[in-house]
Amino acid sequence: MKTLLFLISVVLSLAFNSDVWAGYVITRQFTKPGVEKGREALPHLQNKGLIAEFLDPGDTGLGKCLGYLIWREVLTAISDQSGAGVILAHPPGQERIVDLLEKNYHLAALEIARDQRCSMALWGAVWEQGEQVFLNSFLSVLPEVRGGDLLIRLKPVPGLEAEIARTRYNFALVQTNRNNLFERTVVTRRSAVLRAEPQANGRPLQTVPTNTPLAATAMQGGWFVVKTADGGKAFVDNSLVEVPPRQVEGKYNTATLFQGPGQDSRKIRTVYLDGEYRVLDMRYRRGLWYKIDLGDTQGWVAGHLVDPKFSLPAVHFMAGLYRYRAGNYRAAIKEFTSFREESYTLGDRANLATSMQFKGAAQLFLKDASGALDSFSYAVELTPFDPAAYNLEALAILCTKGQLVGTALYNLERALKLDSRNPRTLALISVLQEALVKGKHRSHIESRFESPEKLAKKLQQLREQAGLTQP
Repeated sequence: MKTLLFLISVVLSLAFNSDVWAGYVITRQFTKPGVEKGREALPHLQNKGLIAEFLDPGDTGLGKCLGYLIWREVLTAISDQSGAGVILAHPPGQERIVDLLEKNYHLAALEIARDQRCSMALWGAVWEQGEQVFLNSFLSVLPEVRGGDLLIRLKPVPGLEAEIARTRYNFALVQTNRNNLFERTVVTRRSAVLRAEPQANGRPLQTVPTNTPLAATAMQGGWFVVKTADGGKAFVDNSLVEVPPRQVEGKYNTATLFQGPGQDSRKIRTVYLDGEYRVLDMRYRRGLWYKIDLGDTQGWVAGHLVDPKFSLPAVHFMAGLYRYRAGNYRAAIKEFTSFREESYTLGDRANLATSMQFKGAAQLFLKDASGALDSFSYAVELTPFDPAAYNLEALAILCTKGQLVGTALYNLERALKLDSRNPRTLALISVLQEALVKGKHRSHIESRFESPEKLAKKLQQLREQAGLTQP
């Protein structure tokens, strides 16, 4: 495997305070597994993820740019999530990684993520054909967190649990172009120097004040190419600017359009939002605000009234994982819903199913058993070959009452037919029967089935089908 040095750049996102950034650089050499560990960045944080530079087999220069761009988009997506850290791993300087195999690169990214105690790692590959850019993206949830974050327990019965089994995601291919990726507004987060070359000692052209929106047209490494006031071009380092989504989407809702960011600004008028709108500016002021272009007018709307549109659906998926890990379940539901809407036409059935499982789990935590059941049922429809999907739907059914609950056993039976030794399925059957036999939680279990006698009989049949002995 080729020797590869990685630099780790870190940004800390803290509760809508865009001034709180923690920078960190680590040099690592990856020649074989088990190398000496590097210094951990942001050791006080438990909710961290890693973005690795995208592989670029055609040496187009897009791999390095996309690493920075997706890193910044994930930061924007979780900008209001307290205590969340995002780490970017990339080779130093202009060193390229075009010769690495995907498998080796994936292992290297996971090793960095483990070393930094990250719970997930996102990376990808890019190639260009004519004016079209093709993007593959991959995300891994580290196996070390499977027993905690991905396990859903139904109280008060001990052992009544199921898990979201998939931890590796190969997202559907995205076809786009350079303009759709890089033509966007960026906003200075402090006084920023625009330079003639994309390097720290590049010739300074002008200094622009904080909160200045700049029109970006391209990227070169970690630098945005922006238009100057005289129509020329300049470079600004990505660390000096906020990176809003290129567009936001309104979904059949009304919103008040303000002259400035904040409800204390002058109201322009009430507008009906239905479609996608170009973002002209972004500001954090008692929450997130976007300035959008409606064609006949421009104005500011509250961020919670629109949905951001990012370069890859995977950004929403990763943001959903951050929210879910933090217990911010309503925000997690919104992110996984956005992922579903952006991925639906791509035919990404397995990842769509997992997003619905996370959404369903978040709904269970919010005590929305009916909504959770709908989400888990949709996951089964998308992946009828997945035993874990049936286990999760069975668990959701056990949270409800009424005639529908009888189908919980059907789900367990389906799971067994797909995998007769599935440990979660077998555990669910054993826990249900043990509760009936020993009686400690018998009333809780029986109250969820229209016929306790049929329940006991069916459980015994399932145990015999699986070759289990009596509890």
